[in-house]
Amino acid sequence: MAADVDGDGDDDEIRIEPPGALIITTSRGASSRLPLDDARGALRASELALSRDRKGQLIIVAQGFFDAPPTNTTTPATPPTSNPSTTAGADDDDPLRHPPDLLRHRHGVALLAAWRGGRLVELWRGPVGAQGAHGEYRVHLEATAQRIWRYQTRPEVRRCDGRAGYLFPEAWDGQFRPIYNLPRVPADAPLIQAQRQPPAGVSGAPASSFRSRAASTQAGARDAGELAPPRELDDGDVTTVWRESLGGDGRGEFITFGSNIDAPRVAAIRIIPGDASSPTRFRRANRLRRAGLLIGAEVAYRVAWPDDPGRDPEAAAGAPYWLVLPQPVAASCVTLVIESVYPGDPPAGAGRARAGGGETAIAELSVLTELDLTPGGSEAALVALVVAGEGPGRRAARLLAERGQAGAEATLAALADPARSAAEQLRLRRVLAKLGDPAGAGELVEGMAAVTTPDADRADFGAALAAMGTAAVPVLAALLVDAEAPDDARAAAVSALVAIAHDDADQALLAAAGAGPRPLRKQIAQALAVRLGLDALLAAARATGPEASDKVGAEASDGTGAEASDEAGREADLWRALGYRARRAAAAERARAESALRARLADASGYELRYRLLAALAPIASPAGLDELAAMLAAPASDPEQIALRRVAVDALAENPAPQARALLRTALADADPGLRRHAAEALGGRDDADDGTDRDLAARLDEDAWPRIRRAAAGALARRCDRSDAAAGALRRAVGGDRDPAVRRGALTALVSCHAPGVGKLLLEVADATAQPSEVRQRAITLLAVLGDTEHAAALAGLFEELRRRAWSDENALALATAAAVAIGRLGHDSAVEPLIASARDPAFPELQAAAITGLGEMCAHTAGPAAESARSVAARARAVIEPAVTSNQRVVVIAARGARARCR
Repeated sequence: MAADVDGDGDDDEIRIEPPGALIITTSRGASSRLPLDDARGALRASELALSRDRKGQLIIVAQGFFDAPPTNTTTPATPPTSNPSTTAGADDDDPLRHPPDLLRHRHGVALLAAWRGGRLVELWRGPVGAQGAHGEYRVHLEATAQRIWRYQTRPEVRRCDGRAGYLFPEAWDGQFRPIYNLPRVPADAPLIQAQRQPPAGVSGAPASSFRSRAASTQAGARDAGELAPPRELDDGDVTTVWRESLGGDGRGEFITFGSNIDAPRVAAIRIIPGDASSPTRFRRANRLRRAGLLIGAEVAYRVAWPDDPGRDPEAAAGAPYWLVLPQPVAASCVTLVIESVYPGDPPAGAGRARAGGGETAIAELSVLTELDLTPGGSEAALVALVVAGEGPGRRAARLLAERGQAGAEATLAALADPARSAAEQLRLRRVLAKLGDPAGAGELVEGMAAVTTPDADRADFGAALAAMGTAAVPVLAALLVDAEAPDDARAAAVSALVAIAHDDADQALLAAAGAGPRPLRKQIAQALAVRLGLDALLAAARATGPEASDKVGAEASDGTGAEASDEAGREADLWRALGYRARRAAAAERARAESALRARLADASGYELRYRLLAALAPIASPAGLDELAAMLAAPASDPEQIALRRVAVDALAENPAPQARALLRTALADADPGLRRHAAEALGGRDDADDGTDRDLAARLDEDAWPRIRRAAAGALARRCDRSDAAAGALRRAVGGDRDPAVRRGALTALVSCHAPGVGKLLLEVADATAQPSEVRQRAITLLAVLGDTEHAAALAGLFEELRRRAWSDENALALATAAAVAIGRLGHDSAVEPLIASARDPAFPELQAAAITGLGEMCAHTAGPAAESARSVAARARAVIEPAVTSNQRVVVIAARGARARCR
């Protein structure tokens, strides 16, 4: 840039040079330099401008933008404590330009300098560009020939007409001083007079679809980074007030409201144009006189209060004014811009007030749409949209859910129409769930009981009922005992009652004990264990009495079957609940529970009751109790009830951590009853205290037992030990090689993989290639190689895959094995799989094999295995070239595989 800075009539050179310095070289060769910034990083952009101060002195404005923030960044501007300068009036042309392209650079510094005494003199420096901890706002410095301006911007704080939101504007006058913002409202905008009469259709305070989004200033905000949506304007509370808080009259400051409904038709504005927190404050604060109203990006009005609201007692008491548009305007954004105010009265003894001497305030502002002016209220219009469904209905449901009691009443009135379809009822009940009004409890329970209600909605309805507390207990209790209601609905009622911490909910659960299908009875028992203490459960169980329970004998259910509601079932479930509670109780309570359970078991004769007592007692039994259980297990059992009860006891012993319980289970492994042996093996598999003796006993069962189900249970139990126990690993390997039941072989393979037994990968590969093994065992071995995830054998598996492909023409088993291998090698992700899979994916001879290869390629897209592997990007590119044509195959199985693989290879 060239300009005469030293006044000799000749242009001098002005420039900014890296790493960041302002340099002037005069026409006579004199040079002066000022550093822009000491930040580390490259100078990415710069800007030079010239301006003059009031005395006509030339001011050089330099800005530089760097990679790193300045080391001494400070807050650039704070709200003034006195009136802003009036040097920029409301009638002036807008002196501010739109933010320059330099804003894309994050951090910057600006410098104002003058030429004095043959050198550059710094007048001011400060940060520009992104500010705040996360760059949430920006500081701009702009210069015209006559003035230098500084202001802030923030993306969320904007006007609806798209014009820049100049925040905290200042002008240079030897220092930066606050100035008025410019309203920038079209001079020819039509005028609307504020009125006290509400528009037709308004009843009470409206609840608009618009919400406050931004304000250009507010009390307590020192810079744009501290601005927040002015919620005090739409909270329905006149004692919470928005204040411009700049010490002036707020001229040019703006407030923006937005709607989450696409372009609703704005019809009117409801506003309290002052501080209505008290009549005294209303008179002392500035009240609106004229303002601009921007409806969307295209429509603007000017609004006026012909008379000072401060002289209106009703306004001082919080009564609103109304700004009624000549016709509704479709827009999702509304901005109010302050143009002028009626000055507030000075405090007593402060003398005569001058214009703009107070603080401008607004207590409430609501944007009304045509919905708010609908006959019958906006709630009725929203209900109609909800019933209609689709996108507008979903948005209307969100708004209706914010309407409180009025929304609940409108929704319940709509549900009272017997012509409502199930889909319409569901939409309306979703609104009730969000409203949470207790008046809607009955409808929500009906929604839970409706067979067409999705599980997610049933859970939401239950959560809403739980939040209502005791008001919802009666309807939930009725649903819980309704034998005609779906099981899922009754289960949801239990969950809701558990969440209501009140004795009424506890009593409802107690009343339902012993009734309903078996899964529901178990859930109720678990709920009672959560809600009631041990003493309460003991009292409830004993209150049923042995006389009632003992009436039921062998004909009672053994844990499955139809609904029951007798006293025997009730007592059984209460003892079950006590057992659940005792398992997590302290030692003293657990001992009391055990004593009660042993006493009741001694004289109980009903099968179901004895079943529940044993299941509750065995996990908490002390040595004395375990001795009694050992005697029961040792006694000969001939009748079906006794056989079944012994199995119940063995199952429950799995949860008893005592070594004596483990010993009982080891003894049961050799019992004459095959069922008891299987239960014992499964119980031992779930324990954490297995030892070498346990492993040997389980290995013996796996080697010798005549029953396949027992051998499979033993293999599963050994899965947790085969990496540490030779007995376990040896028995499992023997089972893989020689068990006569393929299912046992598959289970043994799975057990070896689950515990990562040494050498298991090699064993899997051997089994996969062993023609003597049953085909289903070989398939399991191939699948488990992918589960193991060991790429050491990936190349060998890929070779086996190609061999199986060749055999597929003459061997049906080979085709099935190749199909499994295609997916497995893809999941392993080794580069050795790429070529075989691509070749197979292009071959339509066997559609099922082609589909498996395509699936394998899809799996490959997520892998890079080892330094020799192809990159995921390269594999995906090659895979897409094969997968894309397969999407149009005439084989459905290929099309399905191709679509899934294409999604994974994007």
